Amino acid sequence: EAGVTAALTALFAGAFAAYALRRAVGLPVRYTMLADHMRFFPTFLLLEGLAIVALLVLRPLGPMAVLTAWVVGSVAFAFTDLIVVDRGAGVGEALRGSLRVVGANLGQTVLLLVTVSALSFLLNAPLLLSLRYLPPAVVAVLGLVAGLVAILLRALLSVALACAFRDAVGIRTAGGELPHGTEPAGAAASTRT
Repeated sequence: EAGVTAALTALFAGAFAAYALRRAVGLPVRYTMLADHMRFFPTFLLLEGLAIVALLVLRPLGPMAVLTAWVVGSVAFAFTDLIVVDRGAGVGEALRGSLRVVGANLGQTVLLLVTVSALSFLLNAPLLLSLRYLPPAVVAVLGLVAGLVAILLRALLSVALACAFRDAVGIRTAGGELPHGTEPAGAAASTRT
């Protein structure tokens, strides 16, 4: 089950990162980009596999170790997908690049992730509370709405991270074949990802 989920996530991760990168620089997006960015599938599948292995290794240490590793990893590697797509980076280069970007922008990265997590929790709290007191049909509708809101929040977070990435190190290709060239002044010499 984890392998299937990882494969499905990896299949579309390139397109979703490209969508965020393109929106961060004001470029249009289109549905055909889903197929255009499947070339990043092997890299994202390896990244997903590494995350699964890390969680399996930590599982014997208990749920707090897994939760802590998941939170730290979510922050430390928040820009990995953007680096893979924008820079055409491999797994190691993308992980190291994300650590550098987060290290230079830790407060902003944490603030973005905490804000979206808090919004998600606040929007899902009514659903959790309603499970006991409302009829199943109403709970199903609330669940559908909560799912749609979660998708929108994820999209918002992706674009916000892409904007932070743009401001920190610049967007070079936005997932396209040709350089886009939004690298901020001094970023080329000071921050290589």
